[in-house]
Amino acid sequence: MPVIKRRKAKKTGQILRINLKEDPSCLDPRRGRNMSSDSQVQAMLFEGLMRLEPDGNLSCAQASHYTISSDQKTYTFYLKDTFWSDGTPVTAHDFEYTWKNLLTPKFPSLDTHALFCIKNAQSAKMGKLPISEVGIRALDDKTLVVKLERPTLYFLHIAASSVLFPINPFQDQLFPDWHLEATPHFVGNGPFTLNTWEHHREILLEKNPYYRLAHQIKLDQIQIRMINSGIARLHMHATGLFDIVGLPLSHLPHDLYREMLQQNLLHVIQTPGTMGCMFNTKQEPFNNVNIRKAFAYSIDRKQIVDNITYTKEKPALGMIPPQFKETTTTPLFNDNDILAAQRFLEMGLKELNLTVRDLRGKLTFSFWKYDHCCPELPQFLHDEWKEKLGVNVELEALDFKTLHQNGTDGKFSMGYFVPTSIYYDPIEILERFKYADNPRNYPRWQHSQYIHLIDQSEETASPQERLSLLNQAEKILIEQMPFAPIFHWNYALLVQPHVQGFSVSPLGYLNFDRISIKTTFH
Repeated sequence: MPVIKRRKAKKTGQILRINLKEDPSCLDPRRGRNMSSDSQVQAMLFEGLMRLEPDGNLSCAQASHYTISSDQKTYTFYLKDTFWSDGTPVTAHDFEYTWKNLLTPKFPSLDTHALFCIKNAQSAKMGKLPISEVGIRALDDKTLVVKLERPTLYFLHIAASSVLFPINPFQDQLFPDWHLEATPHFVGNGPFTLNTWEHHREILLEKNPYYRLAHQIKLDQIQIRMINSGIARLHMHATGLFDIVGLPLSHLPHDLYREMLQQNLLHVIQTPGTMGCMFNTKQEPFNNVNIRKAFAYSIDRKQIVDNITYTKEKPALGMIPPQFKETTTTPLFNDNDILAAQRFLEMGLKELNLTVRDLRGKLTFSFWKYDHCCPELPQFLHDEWKEKLGVNVELEALDFKTLHQNGTDGKFSMGYFVPTSIYYDPIEILERFKYADNPRNYPRWQHSQYIHLIDQSEETASPQERLSLLNQAEKILIEQMPFAPIFHWNYALLVQPHVQGFSVSPLGYLNFDRISIKTTFH
C-alpha cells in the first residue's frame, strides 16, 4: 500500500520514539483488539466518555459530568465542548452512531458483548430487534442517554473501554476504509492524530491541536517503528534510538529478562490477564471434565514463574487476576498436584472408555510461534504431561491471527491463550465463558449454574453480594476447568531516564498524553 502523507512532519521538539512488534491490523477502536499493535495506538488517537486513571479510579474525559437515575438503569452523559482532529465538534450523536453501528448484526467485532447490559443491545445484535430499539439516544448535541437492561454497577468502566471510543460518522459513511490508511479521512478525538502510516515500517503521530487538553500535552510527535527482532530493538534502545521498548508494545529478548531485573532496569506492571491452557470441550477427550482437570493439576506453575517467565508473575490458582480481588487471592486448587492429576486421568479415561494409548495422535497444543515472553513454555508443558500423565501431546506453532481464528472457530484441541479484560471489572473475563456461542469463549463451555450466578450478580445492587456471587462463579469455572490458569501475566518495559511522566493504566494502556522528554543542556 502506498504511503499517503497528510502534511510535512516536524523534526524538532518533544519526540517520543517507540517500537511495535507488528503493524496494526486497523485503527478502528471498535474492531482491533490486539493489545499491543492495535489498542495502544487507538488509545492515542481516540477518547471515550470516561477515562481509567493509573490508580484505578475513573475520571470524566469527553463527558463533563453524568447523572444516574434512582433505579440505576438510566445514565445521562453531558458532553464537554470537544472536537475531532479536523476541527468539527464531537457530539452525542457521534457516540450514538458508533455504539449502535457496533451493535448491528453484520458489524465485525469480538467485543460487542461489552454493550449487552444496554437495553435491547443483545437482541439487536442477534437481529431480533431493530437497532432503533436499543437504549442509546442523543437528546441533542451535548446529551447522551443510555438505558440499561438492569442496574450495572460497572457501567462507567464499560464507558471508559476502548471499544466504546467514538468514531466520526461522516467519515465512516463516506470512506468506510478510513481506518486502514493515513489519509485526510482519518480523524480522531484523542491527544494525537495520525500523520503518516507506512505499513510494516513506521507510523508517525502528532499532537492533536484540537484535543480538549492540548495545552497540557508535552509531546509534539510519537514515532512508532515496527521491528520484530527483540535483539535489534534492545540494541536500538541501548544506543538511544528508542525511548520505550517492551510489553505491551513489543517483546524483549526472553533470555535477558533475569539480568535486566537484577539490574533494576525493568518496569514490571501487573496486567488484568491470566495466561493458561484452553480446552476444546466439544471434542474428545476434553469433553470430559476429569481429563481437563488431569492436565490442569499436573502443571508445576511455581517452576514456570521461577524459571521460564522471569518477570515476577504469580502462579494462577484461580481465573481472576489479583488486582480484581479486594483481599488476598485464595487458591481454588493445588499447584503441581500429581497424584490428583493421575486420579482424574484414570477416572476420565474410564468414563470415556479409552486408554492412554487411544489418545495418541488426538492431542495438539497450539501456541503463538512468535511468543517472546515465554518461548520455552510449550515444550515445558509437553514434557510435564508426558512425564506425569504418560500422554504425548503434539505441539503446533501458529501465527497470532490463525491461532485466535482457530480459537473462535473451535478448530483446536488445546491451546495457550491469555484472556485479558477490556474494562476494569472481573465480570468481563467471567462473562465470556457464560454462553458457548460467545466468539471469545474458545472452549465452547457452558454451565447452567454458572449462568445463574452471573445473572444474579447482574441483578444485585450490593457490591459485597455481587463479589460473593462472582467468586462462586469463578469456583464453578475452576471445578469444570474449561480453562486451566497457569500464571497471572505481567508486562515488562525498558524506559529511558529522560522520559518523564511515564504511567500505565490498570488495563495496561500507556498514558502517552502525560509523557514529556527531559531536555539536557550542555
